[in-house]
Amino acid sequence: MDVLSKLVHQVLVWVYVYLCTYLQLLLNPDCDLLMGRILSITANDIVRMFEQDREACRRLAELLAPDIARSVLQGAATKQDIEKLRQEIEKLRSDFNEFRQETKQETSEIRKEISGLKEEINEVKGEINGLRREISELKEEIGVLRERVARVEGVLSLLVKVFIAFNVPLLIAVIGILLKMALIP
Repeated sequence: MDVLSKLVHQVLVWVYVYLCTYLQLLLNPDCDLLMGRILSITANDIVRMFEQDREACRRLAELLAPDIARSVLQGAATKQDIEKLRQEIEKLRSDFNEFRQETKQETSEIRKEISGLKEEINEVKGEINGLRREISELKEEIGVLRERVARVEGVLSLLVKVFIAFNVPLLIAVIGILLKMALIP
């Protein structure tokens, strides 16, 4: 419902109440039948009455004009209200600009931190790559050492076999000689 419709509705309610009160004062307040007929008047009946009597409509408008003007002006913004709004808008602008500056500074700091973190990550990646190379080199050295150990084991095995091959007959001979000396005196 727009403002004009509300205003017209309010005016009709005022007119209806005013007419009912006026007629009640004029007539005998004990007459319920007449009061019942007055209260059964509808808004359409009142509008029709004013359409028929233009002079009464004009007088009613003169009576209600100050009230209508007052109610309309109460809803209108004054220069002070507009100035207050301007001040609030300027304050909001100032707050927003301050917030934007703070945000820019924080964003700049975050970018610097991110840049530093990227550098550290790159350093760590470089160190990881270096460790991978060292591990690869160690694996190669371990492979070489395994080959050497395998060769040394082979050589030792051969030496043990040769030692046994040469020393067993000597030991048997020495044992035989000792037995002969001990058994034959």
